[in-house]
Order: sequence, then C-alpha cells, then structure tokens
Amino acid sequence: MKIDEIAQDLVNATSPLVGGRTINIMDKKGIIIASSEKNRIGSFHQGAAEVITRGETVCIYKNNLDRYKGAKEGINMPIINNNKIRGVVGIYGNPDEVIDAAKLLRAYVELYFKQIAIVKKQEVEEKVRTELLKILIYGKNLSEKSISQLSSVIFLHIKMPMLTIVINFQGNKNDKVKSIMKLKKIQSFLLEQQFIKSEQDIYSIVDEQLVILKTFCGLEKTVQKYLKNIFFRIKFNLKIVPTIACGNLCNCFQEISEAYHSASIVANIGKGGIYNLEEHRNMLIYFMQKLEMDSIGEKFIARMYSCLFSYFGEKDIKNVMLTIEKYLEASGSINIASQNLYIHKNTLIYRMNKIYSLLGIKEEELFMKEFLLRLILLYYNNLS
Repeated sequence: MKIDEIAQDLVNATSPLVGGRTINIMDKKGIIIASSEKNRIGSFHQGAAEVITRGETVCIYKNNLDRYKGAKEGINMPIINNNKIRGVVGIYGNPDEVIDAAKLLRAYVELYFKQIAIVKKQEVEEKVRTELLKILIYGKNLSEKSISQLSSVIFLHIKMPMLTIVINFQGNKNDKVKSIMKLKKIQSFLLEQQFIKSEQDIYSIVDEQLVILKTFCGLEKTVQKYLKNIFFRIKFNLKIVPTIACGNLCNCFQEISEAYHSASIVANIGKGGIYNLEEHRNMLIYFMQKLEMDSIGEKFIARMYSCLFSYFGEKDIKNVMLTIEKYLEASGSINIASQNLYIHKNTLIYRMNKIYSLLGIKEEELFMKEFLLRLILLYYNNLS
C-alpha cells in the first residue's frame, strides 16, 4: 500500500481533530504529497527528510527555521506501520504548544494505516478465494498444484467430500447492486453463525449467486438437516426467503464443476426453499430445465405453450397456469386441487380436459401428461 494513495484523505480527516491546524504528509523522500496548504504539495521539506534519516520526531522552532528548507515551525513525526517508516506527518505550530495535538495526530494516522492494511488484506483474501472457487466450479485449468498454492495463501485446508451449495433469493433481480448486497449479507451471516468456515470452506458471490463449497465430513443423512438449518436461519433472522440448491457430495475436485452447474440451474428456477439434488423430485426439476434449455426442446415446449396462449389469451393465461400449478402440487388429486383453487371439482375436470385437448395429449398416459404440463409451467415461469 502506497502512502500517496490515501495521503490527502488523511489530511482532510485529521485536520478537524487538531483544531483545523495545517497538516502536511511527506513521503520517504521528504516531498510534501498532501497538505492543508495545497500550494505546498510537491515541494521539499527538510524536516521530513531528517525524520526519515533519523527515524525519530523532529521539532522545528521559529528561531531555527533557516536550517529547514521548505518547512514551517511545528512537529514532524514518522508514520510507522509494521515497524517500518512509511512517511512523515507534520503539524503546524509552536512545538511546545501543539505537542498533545501532535501525539493525537500520530496515533490517528498510524491507526488509520492499520485499518487500511486490514481492509486490503481482506480484499486480497476475498479475491484469492473467489479465484479458487471459479477454478473449481468452472473446471478450467484444474490442477492440484494451483489449487494448493491458492489455498496456502489464505490458510485454507480443503478436505473431501465437499457439498456444492448455490443460494439466491426471490425479489427484484433487475437491481444488481441490491441483489449482491443481500447476498453479501447472507454470506456474512453464515460466517458469523459458523455455517461456513473460512479455514475449510470456499465461498464467494459468482454470477449473482452465493456459491459455497462446504467441507462435509459428516454422514450424508445430515446434509438435509444442515440445509434446513441455514434456510430457516436466513429466513427468520434476515427476513429473506432464500432458494438453496445443492448438488451431490463431491469426493474429488473433478466432480465439483458438474455438481455446481446442476445446482445453479435448479437455483435459478427455484421459488424459495431447499432443492437437494439427492432427492428424486429435484432431479426431475433439473432434467426438465435441461430439456427446456435445449434449443429443440425449447421450441417444442414454446409451441405447446402457444397453443394455450392462443386460445385463452393474455387475460386468462395466468389463471390457466395457476390451475396447472395447483393440479401438479396436489399430485393430480382433483379434490385437493379444486379445494386449493376454490372451485368445484367438476369445473377443474372440465379445465384440465380442455387443456389436454388443446395440447393434443388427451389420450396420453398420466405420466406423460404431467411431465409435459411441468415443462410448460417451467417455460411460463421463465417467461415471467
């Protein structure tokens, strides 16, 4: 970190602390790089040069100004960070009168440097962790040597197996800044609550999703319990309803990319809740989405959807899709679905037969009907 990158900010921040007195900051060559008196920036300060050479505070009084080229009376002190002199800070005034203000100034400046150093360290660690995560989830340039090198930089101890988790949430995804802020809030919360641990897990926000590679040495049956815990904690503590999708447990680095892509696909179509791809229902959602993403499959589904849209029109298509959704949620039960829709069961039977007729699938088996209805519903949800 270079002192000239933050020097003027330091001057502006510290001047009010010392009663508005003139403050100068000099680099290791004794050149003024920031000042309350802007006209002095770029000039040489002999007092600062002596501070650098001697490594100690230099007091300049009016009666010895002729010895210090480019200086005024005041106190000039070394800025020390990590036991190294980074520059010099000076305050104007009679040294005997401004000694207390000078001590306050030096303490503030050195604390400022320490805080900046911590932030910079965190930024570097975040970039390394993100880079490592991308190597693993994208599966490119995947070498154990590079993974080991990046891991050692942030003192990360990776153990297998790992669980690939993708988290996002419902809401206005058009506001990218707000979305990322919410994801960062979720990430910070999970770290605070020890659901993710910096010394063994890899995590970052990628493509507007929070991606976590979680070291998971427990039994597989505890995965669902873990997912439920983080879901309800986020929901009730942060008032955010997350969509949490996870792929299969990975036993080696080579399996992570595939697990991530499957979880990411499901997370993008989720409407809040837990989608564990170890469960058959969620694997079906994944397969349907993959089919819908295929160009031929998408055209086929689009044609089927247009059959309904052409008949019902923009006004009624929403109610039609709601009917399909409630019917599928009820696992094809006419009684339950009609109750959830607040309509008579004969009305629902008529609607479903009309839908089957328009789609040309009235004579198909029940499994095929429901499978095609799920694809159409998925297509519709992706449109909205």
